[in-house]
Amino acid sequence: MKPNIKAIARLALYLSVVVGLSAWWMAREVSAELSERALSIGRTIESWRDPAAGTSTIRLNGARITLTSVSSDDGVVTILDRFTGMCARNSGGMHEELHAMIARGAQIPEHVAEHFGVFRAQDGERQGTAACFARDADGGMSALLERVSRLAETGDLAALGQLRYVFAHRRKGASTTHVLTLISHDSLPIEQIFPASGDVRGPDLVQDVRPDQARRLVSAELEGTSQRAVFYEAQVDAEAALQSYDEALPARGYQRGDLSLVVDSLPAATRVYIKPDETLLIIAQHRGPQHSQVFAFRLSNGGFVRAQM
Repeated sequence: MKPNIKAIARLALYLSVVVGLSAWWMAREVSAELSERALSIGRTIESWRDPAAGTSTIRLNGARITLTSVSSDDGVVTILDRFTGMCARNSGGMHEELHAMIARGAQIPEHVAEHFGVFRAQDGERQGTAACFARDADGGMSALLERVSRLAETGDLAALGQLRYVFAHRRKGASTTHVLTLISHDSLPIEQIFPASGDVRGPDLVQDVRPDQARRLVSAELEGTSQRAVFYEAQVDAEAALQSYDEALPARGYQRGDLSLVVDSLPAATRVYIKPDETLLIIAQHRGPQHSQVFAFRLSNGGFVRAQM
């Protein structure tokens, strides 16, 4: 079944971002909003990742993605320039075709030719982000049009190539830049990965255990491990959301951890459930009357807190 009209409109928006067209045909305020969203993705991921974390592969809402976190002596602009060059070398012949057109007299600004196919946004010289779809095959513009047609029919962003994303951030006074890169693998059916309603693809932390009246927004697992993270929006308050785990997990062999020594310093309502080699950490944040966000994590090391007596 083909995506509906609203789905196609959303896909067109994603496409306009990643191929760099929004800079010269979209309304300025819309372009600014997209730039801020692109930067916010990097800021969010950066908050989870140590600069020396290296490379790991996760399955995010059913999509397989490799995430690399490193420190670099280079500045933000240099890192984004290098990424843009990589995109040009892997543009499926578009970069070469544009420069051939310029050589024949086409009135195409050099900066457009250099950045075509790349979405790039910067917040001063301290942080910035860029993204593109990398393609090894040739074909230039005609091949891109075929790929766009395939995207419209399937709703799969992988039709455009391999999604690559970079976020670079140098904190004030720091001597190095934290660099995050994301690379997609396989299929990227955007309407399934980020549906407009209902649960995202992927499992809950424990099968059939979740907050009441909740929608699953993120389901991520670290490849090769049992570690997993699941985020929900629930139409119940934080304590009611946690009560769902209090009732279901003991029946599955988990013991509730004792947080009495740290409960006063916790920023949100929290539960820990433990088995000998496994720990579940559940955090619920109050977001208004009968509304909460729940963050559930499965860690591979158990027993960092003792069970309640």
